[in-house]
Order: sequence, then C-alpha cells, then structure tokens
Amino acid sequence: MHRRTLSDQESRGPSPSQDRSGTGGPCRLRTRRARSRRGCQPGVAQAAKTVTIASRFLLAQERGRLQADPTVQLDLSHRHVSIRDMEDRAAFIDVATEHLPSNLAGQWISLLRPALTLEASAKGKIAGQLGGEPLLPVDAPWPSWPGHGPLTFIAGLDCAMLRGTDLELPDSGSLLFFYFDGQVDGDQAFVNGRLPETSAAAQVLYLDQDAKVESRSHPEGLQPYSRVPLHARTVWSAPDEDSPALADTFDLDDPETARQLADDAFVDALAPWDKPLHQVGGYPAETQGAPEYEVGVGRHPELDSESPAFIEVSREWQLLLQISEDDEAEMHWGDTGTLYWFIRAEDLRLRRFDRAAFTWQSG
Repeated sequence: MHRRTLSDQESRGPSPSQDRSGTGGPCRLRTRRARSRRGCQPGVAQAAKTVTIASRFLLAQERGRLQADPTVQLDLSHRHVSIRDMEDRAAFIDVATEHLPSNLAGQWISLLRPALTLEASAKGKIAGQLGGEPLLPVDAPWPSWPGHGPLTFIAGLDCAMLRGTDLELPDSGSLLFFYFDGQVDGDQAFVNGRLPETSAAAQVLYLDQDAKVESRSHPEGLQPYSRVPLHARTVWSAPDEDSPALADTFDLDDPETARQLADDAFVDALAPWDKPLHQVGGYPAETQGAPEYEVGVGRHPELDSESPAFIEVSREWQLLLQISEDDEAEMHWGDTGTLYWFIRAEDLRLRRFDRAAFTWQSG
C-alpha cells in the first residue's frame, strides 16, 4: 500500500514556531503536542474520577436539558445526549474550573463542542467507511486534479447516521471524500491548504439519497485503501492552544491571559484526554498549529495573517472531517499525519460541499 511521504517543501512545512501563514513570525501561543491522539474520549482514568460538586450540578441539570450555567449557550435539543456524553463534558469543566480563573474558565467552557468520533471497533449501525471502492453517480466522472491525475477515495459517510455534532449536516444522502495522495506522481506534487492552486487536490462530493449510483473501481494506477466500516459516537472537543476560537474569544495580547491559557498545569491536565483518530465536527486535533489558519491563508491571501480580520475568517471554517493514520485501512500520511476537510456554515447550509477546503499536517 502506498504511504504518503513528504516532499522537501512539505517536510519544511510550518513548525510550531512559525506564524499562522507559515512565513516565520511568532505565534501568540506556543504549540505543545505532548498529547497523544490515540483514543476517542477523555482518558479512562480521568473520566472515571469523581467530578466536583459544581460539575455534578451541571451534569444533573444538563441531563434534564436545563441550562444551569449562563456561560454555556449550547442548544442540545437537536441531539440525543447520553450520560456518558455529559460525564465527558463534566470532566472538561473540572479541568477548566481547577486551573483557570473563573472568568476565563466560563469563557473556555462555552467553547466546548460536540463531535463524532468514527471508530472501527464500536458497536452500532455503520455510519460510513474508510477506503474501499466508492458508490458514484452513474453519469459522474471520477474526481481528478486537473493537470495531475485522479484522486484516491478516502472515506464515505452516511449523513443519516451523523447525529450529535455541531454541524448542520443533511438529514440524508452521503458524503464522499477524495484526495491526491501521491500514488500517480510518486509524491512529487506539494498539496497544502496554504496554496490556492492545490485546492482541487482534495474534493468532497455530496450524493442525494435518490441519486442513481454504482460501485466504481479506482482508475488504473491507483490502489484503493483497505475498506474499514466505521461507527459514530458522540464525544466532546475542546480547542487546542493555537485555535482561532481562542484568539477570537480571549484577549491574547494580554500577557496574563495568554500565560494562563498556555500554563503547563492546564495544558498537562488536558494531555491524557486522547484525541479521536477520525472525527466529524468539533475541533481538529492539530499537529503543527491550527489547520484553520492554513486554510485561511489559502482562501484569503489578501489578509494579514496576524490581523483580527484574518482570525475572524479563519474561525468561519468548521471541521467537516478529520482522518488520521489508520493501520487497518493501511492509511499513512507522512509521519503520523492527519487529513482535514473544512467548510463554512453558509456553504454547509447551501449543501455546497464543492466549496470545502482541505489541508494536511504531519508530525
């Protein structure tokens, strides 16, 4: 199976010390990747701890669909909320209230988002698949990157099974994700969200439930990844240190605020909370800084990457799908890399998945 490798330019890609545009300026908050990304929920030991009285109260209230905390403006009426979901969220609340001042803790807690982790080992109905062969409309051409070649099928998702995220996804139909993984050119092309000219190297197709489809084999020269059925489960996600959500919510020019949010004790308390490998919605698990900024540079090159306007437009990009390395599917992206697809709320509402943006990062 082909392993996506790094070109010389990609291997020199944005380091943790580079700015949002990858041009070498300092970040507002340093990136610490001590976190393991294996797993699909806050660490078992962490989640099993007895929560504080305050968190128990919030948990009990949210189970009753009541709004106990005025700083949390999350409407849960559209999703099924399990006790496990709320216990995970309560653990996040505990860490924030223990390590941050009350005013910062309330703001940070309000940023928590529900997401779906996609797992091969979970029980339940199948929500999609990694790899294999896709079902394409009978009259549709195979997705390709003009001037370079056909894309490889990465994943397919059943929209009817994607309940419990912060995204307003279609109630039916399916989403297909394709990526130019270097099989046809020996990894010569440099694909990155910062480069507008590579936007067609990753594509998303939305198929209506009534679409007439057929199983399609990959074009000659492309070897499909191994098919792995996926099951979806709701989890809670929090922004990483470089997330535009933090820059948009907090005054990071204030040294004390920046210090508290990047404090080792707070960051290390979050470290055991393993990130999902594959995820729909929520916050991305970054590897080399916030991927939203990479997309922002590629889609808004006219903006200064340190300006408030740039932070604002970068935050508009919501995580649609994150696919990390997967041994079962034989997917490997550089050195423990991750693929990210993002979409804006307006494009999602209009079902304009052709406007989705892509980037990828490697450790």
